[in-house]
Amino acid sequence: MFKLNLKIALRNLWRNKGFSLINIGGLAIGLASCMVLLIYVAYEWSYDKQFKNSNKTYVIYQNVVANGKTFSWPWTPNVMAGEVQEKLPGVKYASHSTYPRPNLITLGNNKQSSKVVFADPSFLKILDYKFIKGNPEKVLQNLNSIILTKSFAKKLFGNEDPINKTVKLENQDVLKVEAIIEDSPANSSIIFECIMPWDLFLKRETWARENNWGNNMCLTMVQLQDNKFFPAANAYIHDIYKRNQKENLAVALLHPLDRWHLYGDFVNGKSVGGKIDQLKIFLLLAFCILLIACVNFMNLSTARSERRAKEVGVRKAIGSSRQSLISQFFSESILITFIATVIAFILVEISIPYFNNLLNIKLEIDYSDFKFWAALFILMIFTGLTAGSYPALYLSSFEPIKVLKGLKLKTDSSVSVRKVLVVGQFVFAACLIVCTTIIYQQLNYIKNKPIGYDQSNLIQFPADSSSVMLNEAAVKMMGLKKPIGAVITFWGTKYTNVSVVKDFVVESAYQKVAPMIFRLNTSEDISVIIARLNPNQNMSSSLAEIDEVVKNIEPNYPVNRKFVNESFEVKFQDEKVLGSLSNWFGGFAVFISCLGLLGLALFMAEQRKKEISIRKVLGASTANILTLLNKDFIKLVAIANLIAFPLAYIIINKWLSAFEYRVSISSLPFVLAGCISVIIAVLTVSIQSVKVAKANPVDALKYE
Repeated sequence: MFKLNLKIALRNLWRNKGFSLINIGGLAIGLASCMVLLIYVAYEWSYDKQFKNSNKTYVIYQNVVANGKTFSWPWTPNVMAGEVQEKLPGVKYASHSTYPRPNLITLGNNKQSSKVVFADPSFLKILDYKFIKGNPEKVLQNLNSIILTKSFAKKLFGNEDPINKTVKLENQDVLKVEAIIEDSPANSSIIFECIMPWDLFLKRETWARENNWGNNMCLTMVQLQDNKFFPAANAYIHDIYKRNQKENLAVALLHPLDRWHLYGDFVNGKSVGGKIDQLKIFLLLAFCILLIACVNFMNLSTARSERRAKEVGVRKAIGSSRQSLISQFFSESILITFIATVIAFILVEISIPYFNNLLNIKLEIDYSDFKFWAALFILMIFTGLTAGSYPALYLSSFEPIKVLKGLKLKTDSSVSVRKVLVVGQFVFAACLIVCTTIIYQQLNYIKNKPIGYDQSNLIQFPADSSSVMLNEAAVKMMGLKKPIGAVITFWGTKYTNVSVVKDFVVESAYQKVAPMIFRLNTSEDISVIIARLNPNQNMSSSLAEIDEVVKNIEPNYPVNRKFVNESFEVKFQDEKVLGSLSNWFGGFAVFISCLGLLGLALFMAEQRKKEISIRKVLGASTANILTLLNKDFIKLVAIANLIAFPLAYIIINKWLSAFEYRVSISSLPFVLAGCISVIIAVLTVSIQSVKVAKANPVDALKYE
């Protein structure tokens, strides 16, 4: 039976090449879009989960209340790790480390600016990176030692064995290479190229040696023996600041490492979401695109129902049961889905490099992963059964006597169902157009919003010492009525405020400017110098002169400069990802919706061809007939827009509510969505309508 069903399915596909091409193409685009989005979601979901005990590992956050608002961040004192290792219930390992920071590593004349982490031995017990060379039990104990990642070792040593060879840190400390580890994965919150001992950090940074509970300067991670200890551990750590420093009002909490990337937004000291909200949008987008591709398949399959009616009648007359016919139609839909999946694979492989470049990520398909193939099989079967469900049930319901006698099928109910499906498709398409337009407006609004200083021609290269300056937000927070001359205490030292600086954006461009203190850095560890280029001089020659000056000042360091507006662009990365993916996959959704509309147009034109022929005989022009046919579809699109606009408003208003600086929702996106959807509908339907309107009426009426 399977062999027979397959033969019939292949024969039908070959006989109706045009319909088969549209059906397979629509499903292929829908599946490819869904697959790319799911691969992206899986990539983001896997952040920090590659470590063996990631589900038992926690990052210590601190909450501080200032000016009635709670600020949360994963910066803690250097004494935190030792305290929790000794006293926290159920702790297995506790580690403190710096965040990745740029440092110069040299090997002879080979000078590399590297992302460096200073950490204690427990760091590599919590984050169990794979060791290629070296003893994991003995690393980070020798003061003058270094661990290199595989790719960075290649940069420095080429094909040589680096173990026990030496490199220099900042042209000062000679360090022996004691191990090589695999590169930190791209889907990791901590990306580095080499690790050095914490004691070396203390040797170089004398200020960090002081055991000060008010100096939050490092990342502290904790790994529990078992998660059953979490409630007690989290309760104990809550008041750890106050127990060690009575006047310190900060509180601490344990935030799961495997939720760090996705749930990084805090409100009132509690994790409320973050990147996970974006992933939910992409999951919904993937499901909806696949669904409208299935709807498109249903519309196109049932549009040819009259041509298959006699086939159904004959097969029922010779003894086929309805169950066998349903099995036949499901076999056809699964076969089409299989072919579409193969094409979708090709489209995905072609598009992934583009999206990697667009989003600056590393998406890839792991063909050796059994879970990938299992998920793909489930997706394919789900698509085939969903897409084939309505056609199978509808076509198998024909009564053999009626269709064999040539009686006209009752199609009112199927037309109504198809109209509902097309309306559903265009509801989704209109929602996407509105939301994508407002996302674009929000990005432009923030980019063009004054940030407090002129970014043009401004370059970064990464005075009384007893005076400071405050920004407007700091003055407001402190409640200073006469800020000039006010004496403030900062890190235990008294300073006099000599000026008030207007608020300008340093961190998020979407949130209000945080309070800031500006003071003279008298140490030698200045990492950034900012200079403005003269707009009246040639930019290339100015940059060349700056590079020459920097080389003369410090010939042992490579010049590392970039324009400030390049750094500013990074602040919009998440929104750019959302905007880019919404644009691309929104376009695919609209295209697939057009195919569904084309299917309904084909069906209705087939049903009304005699009516149209009679109208032509009675003198109706092509324009009259086009108006008649388009009128019904414009009504469907209008209904879709009436449903879509309130939904889009609710969705986009919720998204905008996360930003303190946001664009107001105007009527423009809704007008634009309405116009685009109507134009698309008219063009799509007219492609088929013109063909029907210009057909010879004799062909349709000669049998009457």
